[in-house]
Order: sequence, then structure tokens, then C-alpha cells
Amino acid sequence: MIPDAKTRAAAVTDPGHLFVRASAGTGKTHTLTLRALHLLLQAPFDPRAKGKAEAELYSGNLRATRLAAARAVSRRFVLTTFTRKAAAEMQDRLSQYLEKLASARDEAALVREVNASNEQRGDAQFLEVLNAART
Repeated sequence: MIPDAKTRAAAVTDPGHLFVRASAGTGKTHTLTLRALHLLLQAPFDPRAKGKAEAELYSGNLRATRLAAARAVSRRFVLTTFTRKAAAEMQDRLSQYLEKLASARDEAALVREVNASNEQRGDAQFLEVLNAART
């Protein structure tokens, strides 16, 4: 059974720890990648942050600074999967999403680009994560 949009959104945005269990081809890898992106974009201020990257992720004023910090911090995320292929796919997708964000002139340009190339369902979910980060 493929989860509905509400279940997928909860899997991406739930603030606690998460275990995603689903059959092959249902989008687990993509969901976990979007979850990691969501967590990076929603990073709250944390005065206990250790290291330059963490400090900039949590308190950086400039969008570019926070995105650079997000790329550095994302290397420390633990996303567990059963295959090396899926693990590499999660890492690649997260890097691609962060690169898209970093290379866009502004969020409006990014939204236009994603809408223009919205051939994959994942791009729509990417926009949902961006919208959640703005609120």
C-alpha cells in the first residue's frame, strides 16, 4: 500500500525520531532524504552547537552561510537503510537538493524552476519542504 499524502508529509515533518517501514518501491529513500532536508532547513537556534558548521547552521544570518553549514552538517546525519545503493542515493539526493537551494538566485526562482521541471512527484514534495521552511 502506498501511503497517502498526509502520511508522507508526517513522515517528512514529524519532529521526533522516525522509523519508516514500507515495501519496495513506495518511496522510503526519497521520504528519508526529504526528512533530512526538512530537519536541516528547520534547524532551530541551539546555543549548545559545537563546531563552526553547527554554529552557522543554527545562527547564520545569511542564506548562503546556512546552506553551506547545512551541507557540512548533513555529512553527520545517520540515515540507515538496507542497501549501499539506497544509502548512496539518499546522500546524492540530499546533496542535489542542497545544491539546488544554494545555486538558486532566490526562492521564487527555485520554485519556478521546480514547477517547470515537475516531471517527478518528488519535486512537488521538495516544494512542500521549502514551503514548510518558510513558515
